[in-house]
Amino acid sequence: MWINRRRATVLVKYHFIASKGRRCLPRTRPTCWPRGDYQTRDLFQAIQQRHPGWTLNVQIMPFEDAKTYPATP
Repeated sequence: MWINRRRATVLVKYHFIASKGRRCLPRTRPTCWPRGDYQTRDLFQAIQQRHPGWTLNVQIMPFEDAKTYPATP
């Protein structure tokens, strides 16, 4: 939730999109195999090899609109 200088409230959702693309583990292999820190090791290796980057997208909804939205934002 963000509040601006005029005290207007908006709901905010952040989307971080990796510039190297999305990669998923195969379903045949559990996410904790062989070690449970797969994502952490992947990030550190990416930092060592090059500077990883992300694009940040932000969704904003006025608080008043959230009251009549069909789902819970």
